[in-house]
Amino acid sequence: MDPFTIDSPDWLLEQGNYSPLSRSGRAVQLSEKIIGGQNAQEHAWRMIAYFYGCGATLVAKNWAVTAAHCCTIPAWYFKDKELCFGRDYKNPEMGKPTLQQCAGISQIIQHPEYNRTVTVMNDICLLKLSRDVLYNDHVQPACLPNQFESLQDDLKIDCYVAGWGYRQENKWTSLPDILQDAQVFLQYNETCEAAYTDEDSNGNLIHYYDSNAMSCFGHIEGGIDACQGDSGGPLICLEPSTNAKWVDSNGNPIVHMNPVLRGVVSWGEGCGRQGKPGVYARTSTFVNWIHETIKTHARGSPAACIDVRQQYQIQPEVSVICGDDGCDLSCSDKTHTPNIERVTCESIQGSSRGKYNVPPQLIGCAADPNHFTKCGSVTAAIEVQDLDKIKINCSTATKCKVAAKEAYRKTCEPSIAQLKCVPSKGYDYSYEKLRCEPPKTVSKCGPALQAFPNLTDDFIVSCMMSKCKFSHKSGFAVEPAEIRCKANKWVVPGAHRNSDGGVDFKLVTFDSLPEDVDCKGSSLNEHTVGNYRPHAQEAAMIGQGVISKPRPSCNSKGVCAYYCPSDTNGGMTKIGRPFKCHKVKGWLPIICSIKMLNQDNRVAVPLVLQVDSHCTKLSLAHDPHTRPN
Repeated sequence: MDPFTIDSPDWLLEQGNYSPLSRSGRAVQLSEKIIGGQNAQEHAWRMIAYFYGCGATLVAKNWAVTAAHCCTIPAWYFKDKELCFGRDYKNPEMGKPTLQQCAGISQIIQHPEYNRTVTVMNDICLLKLSRDVLYNDHVQPACLPNQFESLQDDLKIDCYVAGWGYRQENKWTSLPDILQDAQVFLQYNETCEAAYTDEDSNGNLIHYYDSNAMSCFGHIEGGIDACQGDSGGPLICLEPSTNAKWVDSNGNPIVHMNPVLRGVVSWGEGCGRQGKPGVYARTSTFVNWIHETIKTHARGSPAACIDVRQQYQIQPEVSVICGDDGCDLSCSDKTHTPNIERVTCESIQGSSRGKYNVPPQLIGCAADPNHFTKCGSVTAAIEVQDLDKIKINCSTATKCKVAAKEAYRKTCEPSIAQLKCVPSKGYDYSYEKLRCEPPKTVSKCGPALQAFPNLTDDFIVSCMMSKCKFSHKSGFAVEPAEIRCKANKWVVPGAHRNSDGGVDFKLVTFDSLPEDVDCKGSSLNEHTVGNYRPHAQEAAMIGQGVISKPRPSCNSKGVCAYYCPSDTNGGMTKIGRPFKCHKVKGWLPIICSIKMLNQDNRVAVPLVLQVDSHCTKLSLAHDPHTRPN
């Protein structure tokens, strides 16, 4: 699993591939050269801040850990005070450039079971920052151990304590301005229990040291220790990374040491006294409490503003992580981005309340920032396919243009050319998918292949804006042969509509056609007889080949045309012009015998050649002597 921190949206929201945080792949420059009782190496302690008489340790971009006994002052006291990370001096050096990052303290959260009745139990506190700090070479968080993870009594592990506290016990003039650090060693619990067990006047033992919530570090001979003013500061142990792997240019593994917050300076008897090591809040006991507190606040909203989920219509695929100054928005699908990535809670002059810097709107995720309107993300509302072939550009708050990309304009067309956002209703698109359709299969009513899913690959579809025509690769006629689009709705002939509201397409073969049709008592064959002469090929074949009579086929509007067979499988081809059965006039057009004259004033051909009088096919098994009437 890739390393991550407790700033990770997946971890904060418990989604995706998350697990309890142990060590990240973060290295630190605390080296063997750092020894106790001297000025800290420059920029070595990237996670520490001065907390006005105490210390604090950065563990997330907007959270720090300190001691509970440092948190007895209410948060309003720190209204104009900040925690500053990335500097070694208690006070900024006058006239010198600084690499520090500072943030106000918005909330102080003591451990709910902090108690000083007998000893200092559960001495840990969280400080929520008013804004995020940015991680860089000078500001980095400390790692947290796993819950209840111990050091396995490794007394030689490199551990260090740092702070701006007294350098001599009870001597305020020893307070430094520059950060001090010292190397301290883990002590056995038995050593600390013996050092901090007393007897009352009745002979009862009083145990001040509790190994479940405390740990001991120091030098048994004394001389090096934390002191007053260091409370709340970090006890850091350098431990090898367990999550990340590095290799050098030769492929050899490199072990990085991570700064793990193993303790929080809590209490002790004096400072650096022999046999009295320093006592620290055992961080591993409180990791779950730290995690749950941070997660709970991340799912909330900035204290000064209303709930971010009331201000905005946030779609389910958007993850929201809030701090005191605003909320970061990300997508559960890491290949997508939200249309708004951050909203900030800005203060209102003269008011304790704040307002968001972005007006109310829908927030969603999409693969492209151009896929958003007032209705949200196009790709979230509609299943969009073929994004490699089509482009969507939502140039206004309510309209998106959809077009095939340059390389595909001759091979496909989008299911719709323009999407409209109808407020409170969504996008005016009624089909399941938006994709690149085969050419000429889309009308103003939408994609024919999606509107009529029973059209298989053997059907040929040819659409214009207001209608689609249907034929079959086999040459069979198709009923209905045409469906029109009126007022953005498909108009399907009733005879072809099925019980589900769909269309039953029927293949018509030549043999299934009637030999004649009637209109107001008049036969179409009788209407057309006597007005044609055989064409040259037909005349040459009469008496030699198989000749069959053409058959008429009519649509629902009474328009009829003649067909001849095109193959032996029932396929057919339309010939001549169509005729219509008029409810008053009968068959139209009326056939006349007017002849055309050529330039030599000689008779050429009939004026109207509606249909050949015979169908000539050598391969058809019909009576060769069949003749027209």
